[in-house]
Amino acid sequence: MRTGLVLGMLMAAGAAAAQDVATGRQAAGMLFGQDTEGLILGQPDLPQPVIDAIRTEAGRQNYYGAMAWSPSEGIAAPSALMVANLHDLVAAETVALKACNDARARGSAPCEVIAHIRPEGYEPRDVQLNADATRGFRVYRQGDGPKALAISRATGEWHFEKGEGAAAAALAGCNRLAARKGVEDCMILVED
Repeated sequence: MRTGLVLGMLMAAGAAAAQDVATGRQAAGMLFGQDTEGLILGQPDLPQPVIDAIRTEAGRQNYYGAMAWSPSEGIAAPSALMVANLHDLVAAETVALKACNDARARGSAPCEVIAHIRPEGYEPRDVQLNADATRGFRVYRQGDGPKALAISRATGEWHFEKGEGAAAAALAGCNRLAARKGVEDCMILVED
């Protein structure tokens, strides 16, 4: 998958738009627990046992994620894909749709998002981190002094640093991780 194109799609959708940087205290009040739920969207033309299986599998994944399929190819086609562990639902939908449309056969119906993977009790918040970064945030909060946490919306990567120059180091570390997937879109999300 060409993640540079995914980044452009995210930016066009407004998901990577600049936002205010939160403090650790502000972010702590906005993050969710570790429990995940799978939510089926709309009325996909699938038997109830298949819908139940998708919901169950989605609930086993790290939030945020999405599943996309081409209705003309079906749920068992290679183009029916689930992605997980991104930092918000817009990014998850964008990545899932891109991957599905890249994998579907020429002439098949365009892909549609049919499921979300999200934290239990989800509601949109200004600070959203994937499940892995939410766990890592506990370590970020420990200790005093300068610290910063950077995220990549297109890849789900994240990195934090502590000490002088934390913001620059967090951005560099995050971009190093994201670059492995062909993108360098990291931004500081939390800084103290």
